[in-house]
Amino acid sequence: MEQADLNKRLILALVLSFFVFVIYGYFFPTTTQQVNTQETTTQSSTSSSSPTAPSVSQEASTPKQNLKNPPQTTSTSELLTTIISNTFKISIDKLARISQYELLEEKYKDDDGKNLLLLGTQEVKPLELRFSDIKLNNEAFNTPYIYDGSNTVDVSSASKTFTYTQTLSTVVITKKITIEPNGAYTIDVTTSTPVAYFITPGHRPMADNSIYMLVRGALIKGSDDVILTVADGDATGNETVKNAKIASAFDRYVASLFYNLDKGMDASILKEDDDNPLIFISGTENLHLGGYIGPKEYNTLKSINPELTDAIEFGWFTFLSTPFFKVLLWIENIVCNWGWAIILFTLLV
Repeated sequence: MEQADLNKRLILALVLSFFVFVIYGYFFPTTTQQVNTQETTTQSSTSSSSPTAPSVSQEASTPKQNLKNPPQTTSTSELLTTIISNTFKISIDKLARISQYELLEEKYKDDDGKNLLLLGTQEVKPLELRFSDIKLNNEAFNTPYIYDGSNTVDVSSASKTFTYTQTLSTVVITKKITIEPNGAYTIDVTTSTPVAYFITPGHRPMADNSIYMLVRGALIKGSDDVILTVADGDATGNETVKNAKIASAFDRYVASLFYNLDKGMDASILKEDDDNPLIFISGTENLHLGGYIGPKEYNTLKSINPELTDAIEFGWFTFLSTPFFKVLLWIENIVCNWGWAIILFTLLV
C-alpha cells in the first residue's frame, strides 16, 4: 500500500513538474528568438473585411476599402523622434507612429548578441490612424506630421511629452504622446473638427518565431471582464467589443496594447489577408487612451495598473498556468531566483 501511494505521489510530482517547466519555458526563455524582419517576407497589412465599430458621428459600419492601407508617397523612413530609456528605444516616424521598439536589456539579446526588435518592418505600426473618408485617408497617409522638439530624447528618469501635428485639407490632427520610463504611455488625439477615424495598437509584435503550443493574436477585455482572444489565422472581421477595457496585440512574450479602464473604448478587429487580427479603436474628437508596448512582465504591468496583468496570455494551459504562475511568482519574490522557485514549488506540491 505504501509503495502504491509513493508511486502515485511520484507520478503526480512528474506531471506537475512538466506543467511547471512548460510555464517556465513559456514566460522565461533562456534565450529569445528574433524574427529576421529584413530577410523574412511578410504579407502586406491590408484589410479584406471591415470592423463594424461605430464612427464618431454615426452608428454605421465602415466600408472595407476605407481601412485599407493606402499607397504612401511620403517616406516614413526618416524619423521625427528617437526616445530612449535604460530598457528600450522607441522610433517615431513621419506619420507619428511607433515605427520600431527596441529592447536594450542584456537578457533580451538575440542569438547574435543584437538588441531585440519587436515590430515587423512591413506590418501596421502602433498609433497609426485611418479615416472612414477614403479621400481623407489617402491624404493623411501622404502628409507628414510636424514636430518641433528634440530629435533624441531620454526618458530614463522622468516621463516626457511629445506633440505631433498633421494639417489636412479639412481637419488638423494632433497627437500628444507622454512616455514613461517603464514603457507605459498615454496617447491623446484631438481633431479640429469632428471626423470619423480609427487608431490601432498595431500588428502584434514579432519578436518570437517558435511554433509549439503558442497563441498569438489579439486579446480584448470587455466591460464585463470577459476576455475575447482571437488567434492568428482565426479572425473573421466581425469581432467587436463595446466599452472594452483592454485591447492587446500580443506575441508570446511581448504585447502592444491600449487601455481605458474607466470609460472603456469601442474596439473592432479587422481581418487581414492572412486571417490575422488587427485591432482598431474608434476615435473621437478628444480621444485619451493609456498604452503599453514591451515585455509582458507581471510586475511591470501590475505597477502600471494591476488590471493590466489580465493581458498576459497563458495559452492552452490557462486553467492550470494561472494559479501555478502566481504561486511561482510568490516564491520567486522570496528567493529571487526562478530556478530555485521551480525546485521549491515542485517539492511543495
